[in-house]
Amino acid sequence: MREYIVRVTPAAISDIEELANFYLELVDEESAARFSADVLETIESLDTFPEGNAYFDEKHGLRRALLKHHKVSVVYLVDGNVYEVIAFGAFHTSGRPNKYTKELIKRLKELR
Repeated sequence: MREYIVRVTPAAISDIEELANFYLELVDEESAARFSADVLETIESLDTFPEGNAYFDEKHGLRRALLKHHKVSVVYLVDGNVYEVIAFGAFHTSGRPNKYTKELIKRLKELR
């Protein structure tokens, strides 16, 4: 089984921090800590079989991993040539995916 390097972009970190702050401000500290642990577990799991998650935008090769216990997705790209997963966005799934698609495609262009 191949192992992938997992890289998280500054934009994805910013998204994750924004979501963690949402849980901290509108729910409680325990929920924010649980969210942060779930994000870490999800991102760490991408080092093996990242192709197993559904496409977010197949045309651009974008996949998404849903967090356990939260309605949040981490969006990433798999570069099979160097066995790298690049996580470059996160969003709450109750939002408007079309809104995020445009932003994520913009971020994708910046990566390339």
